[in-house]
Amino acid sequence: MSNIESPSLTTLKFIESWHTQDPQRLTAELISVKKETNREPDTYHFDIVDGLLIDPETKTRVLNFIAPGVEYEVAKKLQSWAKESEEGLAYWISPRSESYPCEKIIIHKIAYTWDGQKVIMNSAILFNAKLENAEKLRKTLFTTTDSEAVLIELLNWIEEVSREKVQASNSNKDAHAEAVYFSNKIKSGIDPRLIVDEMSRTGFLGKNPISCSANFSPTFSDYITSKGNVNIHSGVEDQYGSLSFECPKCNRTNHRSPGLLLANCQHCNEEIPKC
Repeated sequence: MSNIESPSLTTLKFIESWHTQDPQRLTAELISVKKETNREPDTYHFDIVDGLLIDPETKTRVLNFIAPGVEYEVAKKLQSWAKESEEGLAYWISPRSESYPCEKIIIHKIAYTWDGQKVIMNSAILFNAKLENAEKLRKTLFTTTDSEAVLIELLNWIEEVSREKVQASNSNKDAHAEAVYFSNKIKSGIDPRLIVDEMSRTGFLGKNPISCSANFSPTFSDYITSKGNVNIHSGVEDQYGSLSFECPKCNRTNHRSPGLLLANCQHCNEEIPKC
């Protein structure tokens, strides 16, 4: 029997446990619900501290959040790769199962903040497909070079097996404002059933199931998805502007990760002004 619930039922269960959460954390959880149920991208990252994957919100080891099993081992491989590598992309594929409503490809990119802190940008793209060797894929972490050609190849593969275009993200500002609105309703003690009904009527809550049911300990796939699905398309903007821009010295195009700025050109190493 399938363990997949309707998004309304899962959200209702979540709301019942969200009353005591910090408002900022609650808003982040609501944004994740909106993004996943509408199959929209979002952004999230892990810090790398002393070779360990660290959740930037709780300052806790990511592995502490993951249930033992195949995906815990994948998370350990990711941590080792992040510790040993200075740059690159890694990705792994999470096929559907009794508790997973669809397939995901989760892409990890090594990046750096202005002060030199190494981070991992996570990109989770949800899609529907029939994949061969599903369990072999689930336990495999693929590593490769960091290039736009690789990302395009992965996007093309997703579109080929799913026969659908990868959906672009709606405004993150709008999502945040809507999440704050529903967060205030939850904190005020309004009947959760009324809140979920309004979420559904307004389109905040989409029709796609949520991977992480309240009845399960989170796997790595659940944990990544709960943090958000990252938009990896070129040309998308974040709070700093376009993710793609030309170097003023060599005129070659740079591609940065959402939420992070580049200190130097990826091609000629020229220092990039902060303003």
